[in-house]
Amino acid sequence: MAPVTLTRRLDAAETDDAVYLLQRYYAGLIVGDCTGFEGGHWDTFDPSGTRASSPDEFTADDLLSASLLSADIPPRAVVRILRDSDLRSKLTTGLRHLNDDRDLASLTHDEIRRLEQTSALSGVLRKIGGLGPTRTSKLIARKRPRLIPIYDSVVGGAVYGSTTREYWTRLHGALTADDHALHRHLVSLRKQGRPPAVGQPPSGFRRHRLAGRKRQGR
Repeated sequence: MAPVTLTRRLDAAETDDAVYLLQRYYAGLIVGDCTGFEGGHWDTFDPSGTRASSPDEFTADDLLSASLLSADIPPRAVVRILRDSDLRSKLTTGLRHLNDDRDLASLTHDEIRRLEQTSALSGVLRKIGGLGPTRTSKLIARKRPRLIPIYDSVVGGAVYGSTTREYWTRLHGALTADDHALHRHLVSLRKQGRPPAVGQPPSGFRRHRLAGRKRQGR
């Protein structure tokens, strides 16, 4: 199984630099306005106030939030996800089949293997049309931000290399190696770079992904 390649920003010696970059990204939340990167608002975007009460349903807020990560959901897909009752039932079933939202590093190897095989939800979303692997992963990560890593071509190439086979298993291995050293480091970065105005800080996956993107200059 191929290992993942981590950005040097996640080295302990680079902690100050990583925290600085993350705080720049979340500047809008820190000062309480719309400055900084639009994606910095994704983690807490909840204009209707229904996020906590709808863990197993895709809402209009969820679909709109994807635009903050430069992944606008096509209009036809929006209408189907929100209005097609049969499709909504399948999506809700798929979300319920996922583990509850908890850190990927806390899962057992058996749970990880089952997660690798849980492709039904991604398959249902991708059949809608206009939703490739990036948009699909961002929608699912919106519902399970601590459990599901966001995938896109930048992070895919930098972290996973030429193949994304068993990418949950590979990332889980990196997070849990050396007595969960990487996971503990990400938690520390999350606390140090946490915007003061945010009740729930961005997930460790978001920290990891943003550091990978900064490495690529994007």
